[in-house]
Amino acid sequence: MTAATELKTLKPDLERCLRCGLCREVCPAFRALGDERHSPRGRVAMLSALADGVRWGRPFRESLDYCLACKACAERCPSGVAGDLLVLAARADGHCSGGLPFLKSRAFALTLGRPRLMAFALRLLGMFGKLGLAGRFSPFRPLIKLLGVNPALPIPDVPKRSLDEMVTVEKAEAVKGTVTYFTGCASRFVYPEIGLAVVKLLRKAGYKVELPGDRVCCGIPALVNGDWNLARRLAKKNVAALGTGGPIIIDCGSCGTALAEFYPEVLRVPGSERFAGDVMDVAEFIHKVGGVEFSKTGETVTYHDPCHLARGLGVRDEPRESLSATGEYLEGEDADRCCGGAGVYGATHPEVFEKIGAEKAANLIATGAETVATGCPACVYYLSTSLAAAGGETVVKHTAEVLAERSDGG
Repeated sequence: MTAATELKTLKPDLERCLRCGLCREVCPAFRALGDERHSPRGRVAMLSALADGVRWGRPFRESLDYCLACKACAERCPSGVAGDLLVLAARADGHCSGGLPFLKSRAFALTLGRPRLMAFALRLLGMFGKLGLAGRFSPFRPLIKLLGVNPALPIPDVPKRSLDEMVTVEKAEAVKGTVTYFTGCASRFVYPEIGLAVVKLLRKAGYKVELPGDRVCCGIPALVNGDWNLARRLAKKNVAALGTGGPIIIDCGSCGTALAEFYPEVLRVPGSERFAGDVMDVAEFIHKVGGVEFSKTGETVTYHDPCHLARGLGVRDEPRESLSATGEYLEGEDADRCCGGAGVYGATHPEVFEKIGAEKAANLIATGAETVATGCPACVYYLSTSLAAAGGETVVKHTAEVLAERSDGG
């Protein structure tokens, strides 16, 4: 599959759809909007007609735009139809703008491959939030709306230093070996405390941690919004930065899915196939190698499955088992159901995010857990936002933070 894919070449994949509708109940967009064209079955039907020469208008483009690419439909489909990949191929073929207005797409093109510029832009955004320049009566509110972002969402407090600037160089030799830590953009620039927790856990497990200086955004934002050329350029930079051999630790399921699946199988970036099997979530890696003791506390914790971590990388049990070792674990209803964030989706599709978020928050509050752990920085943000809107007092943290806090003396 390439950015120039013609939908007619995907006709066999489209024809495998039985139109059974099993995908509808797990699709976040359909559950929120209740419109058949926003269901995976509806999108596949329209894509099939498009492959046969039918030309759709705005409703079809909106249907593609409202897909969260969460992989829930692909997991549920009895015929093995990857509805998310079909939508991504259609977006890459220019059948959908990808959900981002022009200014936002230009911002992606400018910043995703330039870490310093991204850091500056995020700090500027954080300053807007601190000064209240994005509030209800702010003169900048129309500009924020023009960028396609929901101005009602809270703006995180972006620190002055990135994770790379905070991580100290290790002087001691590694006991067990060396791992490469591919940080997501959020943990690198917005939530460095997540990255510090990851580094702490890996070092406690006996590993030396390397952060490739030349790494850039994994490219998922560009890929899912149809700009595969930009995604491929970013992927090539990361393939060069990651070198050869050894575990590659991630703190974000979307980054991991990009490295392990999208680079070699979708974007077909040369060299990416060599490390696809080395990509591991931090909780998965710590669970596998051992060496970290956790203090048992009286606190209760529940877990939310990030979509790409659970369905893309297949990581489900390991975080739960490690969290159970730190305190009382409480499983919530529909823990693997999307939080509605999906990167920037929650900011550009508020009507879907608010409905999904309210349902998710209710399920989390119902567990009675004091802490919600999750393996994705974006999920941390969106879950916190939804819980705050619901009046919940539950604290949301990355799984690595919870484990690091409770690891052998804290």
